[in-house]
Amino acid sequence: SARDQLGKVAVADAAALQPMVDVALAVDARGLLGSEAGRQVALPSVIGHGQLDALVALATGQGEDPSRTIAISSLGRIGGEAAGRALTSILERKGEPDAVRAVAFKALRRAQRAAEKHTGGES
Repeated sequence: SARDQLGKVAVADAAALQPMVDVALAVDARGLLGSEAGRQVALPSVIGHGQLDALVALATGQGEDPSRTIAISSLGRIGGEAAGRALTSILERKGEPDAVRAVAFKALRRAQRAAEKHTGGES
């Protein structure tokens, strides 16, 4: 599958791989973003194109998997209302591990600072 092939790529030309990344994300975003090699190839595309659905699905899952914390951090970098809602929901959820809450808090603050900077500090 495309996800399996992307996982084998060591050095990639992002522009050349974009069509394959798009297909792999549509078929199995969680699987692609769940592997280190897959994240290396797919995250620049996901973040660059603001593809929130894949990140939100991964970020709002369960556990302390590195792919989840990377997705949470990425939401903070992308920012916007949808990312803010997802990050807030993680922070409000009871039983979240402290490490995940810390990453979500930092990501939410990053998104808020970027929004404040963009709007000139107006709330």
